[in-house]
Parts: sequence; structure tokens; C-alpha cells
Amino acid sequence: LGESELSAALVDLPQHNDLKFLPAGPEGFDPGVLLGSPAMAELLQQLRDEGTDVVLIDTAPLGPVADAIDLAHNTDGVLVVARSGSTRADQLSAVLEGLQSAGPKVLACILNYDQPGRRGYGYGYGYGYGYGSTAPEPERSPAQAADSRFSE
Repeated sequence: LGESELSAALVDLPQHNDLKFLPAGPEGFDPGVLLGSPAMAELLQQLRDEGTDVVLIDTAPLGPVADAIDLAHNTDGVLVVARSGSTRADQLSAVLEGLQSAGPKVLACILNYDQPGRRGYGYGYGYGYGYGSTAPEPERSPAQAADSRFSE
């Protein structure tokens, strides 16, 4: 932290022209110290001042560790990612309520690792045709009409 210039620390990704990556730093460094620090706020401000369009910061999950909430105060918003089949609804609700009470704007909630075939949800499409007579049908009571639908 603070050991090199930002331009020297950013790594170019050759497969994506305008995308740069800033590694987290040495292993063993306490992210809680960095994320809520004045140095991190300065880094984010420097990126804004240099015209960076979008800055995405991947943090530890919000449930067990609150470090990311300190960082969120220095951002324009938060993308919450929930893992399908792993994140419980009550956990997600608690995270969203915590963010709402702490103040950062929640931009979106993303469901990751979803397996649509696992649930009984979906839609279908169908069509049909048939032959019939134009002769009028005999009059039937509503009860007779309902019974005939189930007996055919």
C-alpha cells in the first residue's frame, strides 16, 4: 500500500484493450485495514480523476466479514452477488438490509450459478388443430358440459 505509483501497479490485460487489473497485493495483508482506509479512498478518487469509466472491486462476502461495507462508502454503488443453491434468502435479506442501513446504494442483485432446470419454473409453447362439424351441438347444462370435459 503506497509503495508504487498507480500507473506502475495497474496490469494491462492484452486480450481486452482498455481493461486494467490491480492485484490485491502481498499475501497475508489484512484487507480490512486497506478497504476502509484513507489510502483506499484516495486511490478510488485518483481513478475517478483520471477518467476511469468503471471500477469493480471484488470483496469478501458481506455476511461473515463487514470489511466491504467500509469500502462501499467510497463507491457509487454495490453489486450484490448471491450464489444459487448456497445463499439462503434470510442471508441475502440480512445483507441487503445491512447495506441499506449503512448507506451505500445497491445497484443490482445478481444470482450466480443458477440452474434453471432444477426448479419447476419455465414456460412452454404449443399449438393444435382439429376437424369438426359445423352442425350445432345440443344444448347442455353447465354441469353436463363440465362432466363431458373430464370424461372425453
